[in-house]
Amino acid sequence: MDKRNAIGDFFHTRLEELAAGRPEKTAITDIDGNRAGFCDVLRAYDSLRAFLSDIGVTPYQRMAFVTQSGIHMAMLQLPVMENAVLAAIDTSLPLERVKFLMSFLRHDYIITDDRSDPACMTAMGLGIGIIEFKSQMIFGDWNYSFTLASPPIGGPGGMGPKTPDQIMISTTSGTTDMPKVVPLDYGAIIHLVARHTKYHDITDADTMLEMNRTNRNIAVNNILYALYSGAAIIIANGFNHRNFIEMMDAHPVTMFDAPPSVIESLASYMEDRKLKIKAGRLRLVRAQGAPLTDGLKNRIERLLRTTVVENYGMTETKTIATMYKAPCGYRKGSAGVSMGTEIKILDGEILVRGETVFKGYENPEIDNNEYFIDGWFRTGDTGYIDGDGYIFITGRIKEMINRGGEKISPYEVEKAITGISGIREAVVFPYPNEIGSEEAGAAIVLEKGMDMDVFKLRSLLNGSIPAFKMPSRLYVVPKIPLGPNNKVQRKTLFEKLESESGYFASDISGKPIVPVKGKNGAGRKPMGKTAGILKKIFIGRKPYS
Repeated sequence: MDKRNAIGDFFHTRLEELAAGRPEKTAITDIDGNRAGFCDVLRAYDSLRAFLSDIGVTPYQRMAFVTQSGIHMAMLQLPVMENAVLAAIDTSLPLERVKFLMSFLRHDYIITDDRSDPACMTAMGLGIGIIEFKSQMIFGDWNYSFTLASPPIGGPGGMGPKTPDQIMISTTSGTTDMPKVVPLDYGAIIHLVARHTKYHDITDADTMLEMNRTNRNIAVNNILYALYSGAAIIIANGFNHRNFIEMMDAHPVTMFDAPPSVIESLASYMEDRKLKIKAGRLRLVRAQGAPLTDGLKNRIERLLRTTVVENYGMTETKTIATMYKAPCGYRKGSAGVSMGTEIKILDGEILVRGETVFKGYENPEIDNNEYFIDGWFRTGDTGYIDGDGYIFITGRIKEMINRGGEKISPYEVEKAITGISGIREAVVFPYPNEIGSEEAGAAIVLEKGMDMDVFKLRSLLNGSIPAFKMPSRLYVVPKIPLGPNNKVQRKTLFEKLESESGYFASDISGKPIVPVKGKNGAGRKPMGKTAGILKKIFIGRKPYS
């Protein structure tokens, strides 16, 4: 079966059932209050499908949306996947980065409702075709019209091989300017949607809140889950504390996804303002993208009065494991049990294979033989599986800190630090020493009224981790600096902390910190010795007292 027939049978047929059986139900709502039913989604699907066929779009050509409206992308992404390849890009990035991604991902078309958008002008300069759409409400129904504003004229879309089975192109959020390109075939997406909705009990009784921007991979997936299951989905198109509280009060939200960094930020916001949400609606919060500490899990469950479960997955594999409905219940420190993906441990590394696992990176400079062993994908995560099938992740191979030949897992040290009363968050990262090796540094967020320096921290950690794993530099920050996709980038965190101000720093090395101007113009005073140890220094403003 080819892609068009497979997607049509799976998604289009399901939308026909929902439109006929629940014509009055709202399928998608955006933050501005715009609503679309399943009949609207089906009508948009058929309209764009016919237009793409008329202009001769082929199954392997790549398209991205340039629109400020999340509801439009949510309604139109399925016909793009059926008839072309969705290669979403974040147009809020600097224009030079957008231009790079358009060339790098080899787009053929941009779909937009605003040709004057700078991203559209950039696309035209690259020879990328422009499809313009207009939408209007006619007697309460959404209707779309499409125009080929400019056809593709060679450009980046003509370079390199493409395959007709591809449905979506994603990129990893690495620490370099050259992301890995992850192509997914239609079979992977169909299995993902069927598996995910089944394992998380997503039904037409659910209302999902989507706080990621709609061009993010996770948002694309969640929209597919909602449309297939018949659930309603609310498109927030980005996280905002106030909007979250308002939408939770205004809508019967039953579930949402968020990385631990967003969950921590939300917990602090609600605690500081003594906020509560209506009880009895929210049934599930799925944490993914990074390990979830027990302390944070307990805090957000108390504030939201619901269950928080950890999901484990990657862009390359989709969801691998979940704690939801794990056969033996919650198990401390575990990421859950497999959702159908085969998992094994080889030399301490987690390897996976299955229908939702991609077949290899597209980048020509990457040797995929380094990432696969006999058909098993190397996740780069270290861990183990217990006798009941629960997966435990102990770190990432590339993030291990090499301190004089001794290997330190940041995850292990972070878990020990966040087990200390009064510490809300912790990130452990490498920083260079004078002999070309690495040291372990830590950045922490404290409860109000708490105080901490590296000597006190090491004393509190005594007995919980070996001496060689102890952090030798500590930053007490108002919040943990994050990179793209709300994730911590350990390899660059030291440089980021050294270039900013607004925190305490303490060091056990005996070497003064060279004065550096922070973002706010605050100079960094050298650290001096007192009674054989370094004093805690103040940088910028004091965040806590």
